Amino acid sequence: MNNTRNLIIATAVAALAPAVALAQPSELDLFRLDTVVREENPIVLTASRRSEPIDEAPASVTVVTAADIERYGFRSIAEILGSLPGIFSDNPLELDAATVRGFGFGGQYHEHLLVLLDGHPVNEPWAESAYLEMDLVDVSAIDRIEVVRGPASALYGSNGFFGVVNVITRRPRAGETDVRVALDGGTSLRADATSFPLTGRAAVTATGSAAGFDYTLSANGLGGGQEQHFIPERAEEECVPKLSYTCTNGRTLAERDWRYGGGLYGTLRRGELTVAGRYGRYEIGLPMANYQALLNDPENFIRVEHGFGELGWSHKFSNRFELTARGFYDYAQWTDALAYLDDSGLEPRARIYTDFGKVHAGGGETRVLLTVVEGVNVRDRIQIGATGQFARTRSNDGWEDPTPDEPRLHTPGDVLSGAVFAENDLALGSWGRLVTGARLDMSDTFDNRVSPRVGAILRPGPDDTFKLVYDEGFRNPSPYEEFYHDDTYIVRNPGLGPEVIRNAEALWTHRIARTGGVSWSVSLGGYYSRLDGLLELELRCIENPSYRDEPNECPETNEAGVQLDDVYAQTNSLGFESFGAEGRLEVRSGAGTRLYFSMATQSTRAAGSDAPIMNSPRLVESAGISVPIISDRLLVALTGRYLGPRLSMPEELGGVWLPASALFDVHVALADLAPGLSVTLSGKNVLGTTDWVPITAEDATPAVRAPGPPRTVLLGAVLKL
Repeated sequence: MNNTRNLIIATAVAALAPAVALAQPSELDLFRLDTVVREENPIVLTASRRSEPIDEAPASVTVVTAADIERYGFRSIAEILGSLPGIFSDNPLELDAATVRGFGFGGQYHEHLLVLLDGHPVNEPWAESAYLEMDLVDVSAIDRIEVVRGPASALYGSNGFFGVVNVITRRPRAGETDVRVALDGGTSLRADATSFPLTGRAAVTATGSAAGFDYTLSANGLGGGQEQHFIPERAEEECVPKLSYTCTNGRTLAERDWRYGGGLYGTLRRGELTVAGRYGRYEIGLPMANYQALLNDPENFIRVEHGFGELGWSHKFSNRFELTARGFYDYAQWTDALAYLDDSGLEPRARIYTDFGKVHAGGGETRVLLTVVEGVNVRDRIQIGATGQFARTRSNDGWEDPTPDEPRLHTPGDVLSGAVFAENDLALGSWGRLVTGARLDMSDTFDNRVSPRVGAILRPGPDDTFKLVYDEGFRNPSPYEEFYHDDTYIVRNPGLGPEVIRNAEALWTHRIARTGGVSWSVSLGGYYSRLDGLLELELRCIENPSYRDEPNECPETNEAGVQLDDVYAQTNSLGFESFGAEGRLEVRSGAGTRLYFSMATQSTRAAGSDAPIMNSPRLVESAGISVPIISDRLLVALTGRYLGPRLSMPEELGGVWLPASALFDVHVALADLAPGLSVTLSGKNVLGTTDWVPITAEDATPAVRAPGPPRTVLLGAVLKL
């Protein structure tokens, strides 16, 4: 372990020790101003961590541009992802949870999906989750979103498990200052609701140049809630007269359902130096309490905070040598509280159980791009890099009024990690590329892990591209998962290891630039994935002579007569297999009409069996069409999503099959109503189910039901100054 620690420290020092030289643009610079979005074979930054045409990227990549967001009326990052092949997002009770290629596990919030904001990971370092509903930035501040499907650990390390989502903000254009004020608000109605809850968001984004600096600044806020629902499963519970809010016969109180949040983000660039930073906070009330907590208690809530700062530098020394380096600091804090009935005293009362976690992390990274061979028909380039990070974790959980038998439990934890990686890119003229690479991740907590990637790209003609890719990914358990409490202390689980995915896929893309005034592209692909060592909570019966929870899932004593108590800890016990096919069609006409159709069919099963897994529909489809009615001033769009039948939770826990569902949204935009002013009117789920369905969450015991998506009307405006 000491050798590993020394190697990590050496790696971190190398990552933070770049040289200084004269300014030249570098392909490694993710803040370059000349990476302009093109509709035909756009330039992407995420697949190889440098700029390259999408058809040459060794991965399955989709780009959604700012123009697409405006045309189709997408209001959130989750909606944008839902328009792509094989991805959909649920929001049953708490926070959004995405399903990718048939994998979406209840109670998890994108810790298997790496989410980036201008290349900086925003998966907070406590639970390694990325909370899309916090709206990292408002959609009006987004230039484009690049989505890479499939493992990406060969370049990104842990969390690049199912893929990478890179949210790229608007850049200032030379000599221009752009200020946008975006507002929208509306109300929604579900089938069972008796109230009309309000929802809204506001954002200001400014890009420009001043005093030799290029800047992007964005502030956003959102709020909503005030919904009221009837939960049949909770109607049968006895009310507690002293806690009158529980006596609602299974109906939630609108005033206990709230969600609000906001954030600040900015980048500042001068020459080759870039400074970026963000802070965001999001909070929701939980009237539909899980984990058997009291319904409607005012203390049921979740609060998430996350911030980061980054200093980056990029330089092109020559046509054969480019270098980039960055240093960063991340902060994250998670707080939740749930109220439980305590009737042990003279009068019943609500007793509050809280979880609190905080992480401070800092580190650095250096990457180098070397051109080894540059010929007429051959080019060989090597990208090498090193990164290091130190994270300090502090957490505690327990009752707000602890007792000697039930003390609050504290978790100290420091983690030192680092990595080295290399990738070789051999281009053979215009018809082919071979990409091979690997990354070695090291940690003083978990075993070292090597993640390889091999990709072959063939271009037999200007319109066709074939890709064959094999890659492996992993995810180390987060501090939240790594520790458990044994009724006396919170302790580290020594048996945990990384989750592992092995993935092979083939992809064909065909692009026609113009045919009779219409351009279109189609992509078709297939994949096979094998997942091993995924985490699952395991019941453990431990000796505890002084304390025993009731009710309890363990025998009262062991064979030696010592009292037993039940605890749960994570274990690497799950394995899955998945294979499927994905496709996407995009059509653009010279008159301004746009159309997309995404489809994914997939089969996901527990390894070695035919048992289906939860929240994994066999068929996922999405489509949209946008038509200009009066030149470019009036635009009408219709989008839709279809999900095939899916299992709400494991069958052994009482899961049921949810029926297939379809949702349709309508969006109308009127531009130039006044100078710089655009107005939009959107109807979300104007057709489709709003019925209650069993939620897809493993912690839903007993199986409560959540409302289907509401019918929502939103009025919005964007003012460009």
